[in-house]
Amino acid sequence: MIAPISNFLAMISGDGRRNKVVPPTGFTATLSTATSAIMAFLVVFALVLSLAADRLAARWSTALSGSATLRVSASADQLETQVQQALQVLQLGLICLHLTLICLECLMEIV
Repeated sequence: MIAPISNFLAMISGDGRRNKVVPPTGFTATLSTATSAIMAFLVVFALVLSLAADRLAARWSTALSGSATLRVSASADQLETQVQQALQVLQLGLICLHLTLICLECLMEIV
């Protein structure tokens, strides 16, 4: 019965040599402190870069929302024809989108 209690007390009190991993003075202590400071700086630097990238992505997302880029690759003599056909397709797509929204609004009124 005393052995488990003494083992528990030994575990709580810990090891007396645990503080001797890095000496309190000397070159090793200075090197450990410098390494810890550099690592802390790198963590903060990475966090700042992450937040800046998030803000940039959010700004790009809002700037590009509701827009599309259409690339027309054609020879010089067919370029105008291709552009007109692409604009007709886009206008037809907008009309279909508008009609779809109207139908959805009608369904919402019914429900």
